[in-house]
Amino acid sequence: MSKTVSAIELAEIGVKLTASKTTRSCWLLNLAAFELCTGTTSRNQTENQAVCSYLAVFAMLMDREDDVHKLRSKRLVQGELTNKETLDFFKSLIKRISGGPLYIHIMEEIKDYKLKRWMWIKVHAFVYNNYKTIAALLSIVGVLVGMFKALFSIKQH
Repeated sequence: MSKTVSAIELAEIGVKLTASKTTRSCWLLNLAAFELCTGTTSRNQTENQAVCSYLAVFAMLMDREDDVHKLRSKRLVQGELTNKETLDFFKSLIKRISGGPLYIHIMEEIKDYKLKRWMWIKVHAFVYNNYKTIAALLSIVGVLVGMFKALFSIKQH
């Protein structure tokens, strides 16, 4: 099982990320700190790490600055930090927390999704990575069809 999946890779396979309108980053960091401080036994640490798992997934989505830019364009990342600073922040954060069972569950869900929908994923990834070329080709075909129609109608008269 892959330990990371970037935001761009998720977009390529058709997974759409959307922003929550209620969650604030300072709350998440405080909740993560609280989770880490109160997890005194190994049982508590593995069962009560929802915020740490969320942050681990979020950090996993950011492998490159392009991933941060993608998340920012979806309004999943906001703030004054540059894309590089945001990437560095989450990479340093993930070194101090572990994802826990919820993180593992999410990674297993992504793996299952990839296995079950592999053909659709390949088609979607091709279109996603080549949409500008496809749009240009369709535009050219549209112009050529229009020209041939006009030429054919002139020949008939």
